[in-house]
Amino acid sequence: MAESQSVGKCAELRQGCRDAVFSHIDTRHNEVMAELGQIKSKLAYREGVENGHRDTDNRPPVARRRLSWKEVAVAVAVIATVILSVGAVLRGGMSHAELVKVVREVLAQEKKP
Repeated sequence: MAESQSVGKCAELRQGCRDAVFSHIDTRHNEVMAELGQIKSKLAYREGVENGHRDTDNRPPVARRRLSWKEVAVAVAVIATVILSVGAVLRGGMSHAELVKVVREVLAQEKKP
């Protein structure tokens, strides 16, 4: 009887830990996606200002041109790096601070000519 209670307790603790981990991952994912959205918005705004658009309502202009293959390749590389880094965090091989550092490094390299 005591053994079945401890098994049930272990299962309950395991489920609680799993829920906490997934909740934390979901929160971090939302934070990273929000940060990437802000960076994307800033880049679109800068591009619009450089192309002569006026910022009358302080919103980034809508990009109307097609992306070049180089821009698509960079975007795919950034997304792949983020996915692989998140996978490393899930496996426990990387901390969240290291994940953010990797994403920032990739985005900084993207900006270099």
